Amino acid sequence: MKVSQELANKGTPPKKDWYRYLGYGTDSDLRIWLQQNGYSRESSEFIEANKNRLVFEDNIDRWKLSKNIQYVDDVDVVSETKEIMVNVPEIFTEA
Repeated sequence: MKVSQELANKGTPPKKDWYRYLGYGTDSDLRIWLQQNGYSRESSEFIEANKNRLVFEDNIDRWKLSKNIQYVDDVDVVSETKEIMVNVPEIFTEA
């Protein structure tokens, strides 16, 4: 972790950041962001696989999630979304 942070601070982040991969199980920025906001690895994988209808690019923040995510056909995603909507409502949009 320290090596990755030092390289990033010096402007040359590693091409393969194994710390991020071990910590989050992926090197996908979107999935890491989802996990940092409360989604499990499995739910973040489902959301990324369906990002064309659930994830929006945002000019201010990097991504926003559609509030329609609470109606998908994955019980875990729906359950996690209910809690995340209470704790981190700013990552959701009406679109």
